[in-house]
Amino acid sequence: MNAEEWKGRRHWSPDRPNNPENAHLGAIGIELETGSGKIEIDQTTAVGGFLELHHGEPLKGAPGDFKARMDELGRFLTKATPVPDAVSIISGEPAIIYRTQEVTLLLTIDEAKRLVLNALSREEFEAIIQNAGAIWELHDDFYDPESGEAFQPRINVPGQTPLEEL
Repeated sequence: MNAEEWKGRRHWSPDRPNNPENAHLGAIGIELETGSGKIEIDQTTAVGGFLELHHGEPLKGAPGDFKARMDELGRFLTKATPVPDAVSIISGEPAIIYRTQEVTLLLTIDEAKRLVLNALSREEFEAIIQNAGAIWELHDDFYDPESGEAFQPRINVPGQTPLEEL
């Protein structure tokens, strides 16, 4: 099965075809390309950096090297501009490029943040499924594969009960 045949598939599997152009990223790598540059990070750094961006302040208590990588990502995201002529597959708004070993997606910075923080709305989940099929970030530990409901959001999910009320 090739990546094109994976579109619309709702259940992630480790045998999902990878994008050969993104092989350099390895199993946990993420590359963000914006109109102002590129940065390559791992998934844990992405979570920390997007949480810092979301809360508008550095996370406290992170070890030195990890803290430095999160801060670098935070600075990068703060200066980020959309890639010229790139349009989000979700909203149609100006986008950045989000790459993993499996997929390349055009998303706004806020959509990429929600993807990394397991906080996509059901509509956003569905847009990615229809465009790329199930990717690791959407697997059934994080989302209901049928409804798209987020199981482990790190921030509030649009259209779901806010975390403070759970």
